Amino acid sequence: MKDSPSNVDPSSWRASEKDGPDRTNGTTQESGPAVGTPVYITVSELNRKVKMTIAGNRELQSVWVVGELSNVRKNVSPHLFPRLKDGRSEVGLVIWGDVVETFASVIKEGAKVLVHGVVRVYEPRGVYQVYVDEVRELGIGELYVKFEELKKKLKAEGLFDQKRELPRFPKIVGVVTSETGAVIHDILRNLTGRYPPIQVIVAAVQVQGQGAAEDIVGGIQALNALEAPRPDVLIVGRGGGSLEDLWAFNEEVVARALFASKIPTVSAVGHQTDFTIADFVADRRSATPTEAAVDVVPDKETIFRRLADTRESLVTDMDRFLDELEEETARVADLLESLNPAKILQRGYAVVSHGETHVTSISELSVGDAVSVLVKDGSFEGDVKRLRRVRRNA
Repeated sequence: MKDSPSNVDPSSWRASEKDGPDRTNGTTQESGPAVGTPVYITVSELNRKVKMTIAGNRELQSVWVVGELSNVRKNVSPHLFPRLKDGRSEVGLVIWGDVVETFASVIKEGAKVLVHGVVRVYEPRGVYQVYVDEVRELGIGELYVKFEELKKKLKAEGLFDQKRELPRFPKIVGVVTSETGAVIHDILRNLTGRYPPIQVIVAAVQVQGQGAAEDIVGGIQALNALEAPRPDVLIVGRGGGSLEDLWAFNEEVVARALFASKIPTVSAVGHQTDFTIADFVADRRSATPTEAAVDVVPDKETIFRRLADTRESLVTDMDRFLDELEEETARVADLLESLNPAKILQRGYAVVSHGETHVTSISELSVGDAVSVLVKDGSFEGDVKRLRRVRRNA
């Protein structure tokens, strides 16, 4: 397809006939714009033109750019795709694995750097990026400095030391996050999927941009102010992003609101590699919002499995106890049987009684006393004629 001509009449939105095949007549094309539309090019053609334009600009084939690194995340591959920003704008970087390895000590989140590379357009997405071949460190970025200073200050005050245990079986979970996006849906799905009886109260807040920190504080305080029903635990968080995107969770007011919360808190901000001040203050840090749901409620399948195991263990223990009780009962019965007086009488022994008392010693009798003698097959009576004490060897 030819380039768009420069003499298109915008008032009529019709192409000049000299431009070849009639692009404005839908009857001569299998598909395409209807009659009256301007000369057009495809998205692919547009991206190719931009790519060629940039590639033809010698200044952009070797360029030094200064800025602050953000969104520096390790991937499965050895390559990195961070952002380079200043106070007003940002641009994407492509840093291949060999360059990452060479400048690993310099490529850090928040680092102020000078990068050298070539500007190229990635046609499939229509974005331009700086393909970096050298990175020089100029200093630590302002946001990173603020992060470290606040972290040091709050740690000295003891805000990182308070760590309460989370309830094992909460009835109500409070969630402080944005009401839009995938995060809230992931949290709700995992909470109710793992533990269907759970109730959830959501405090919808702004999690990014101006006023977000104050909004998050308001959500935490609002859930704490509830009397009934009141959450047993709070999840405070958002999805991943750059240092700037997550900055609301690095604000001092949010840290102090988490510390002041009467309800145990779970910080769930960003991805596993993201850390914020909120993570250090909260009672528990979850690597992701999805993992937070796993941390605060038990899994119903695990509960059922443990109940089944407990039941089996109780049955086994009870069977063992009953067997042991039966053996003990038999032993005691044998002992009692061996002590049965009737058994003793059958071996030739007798039981002597004086009145209502069994005689165990001659000191209990006097000459002339009437006694009754019980033997194995009956009894007889008599009088004491003589008392004789048997001497035992010492």
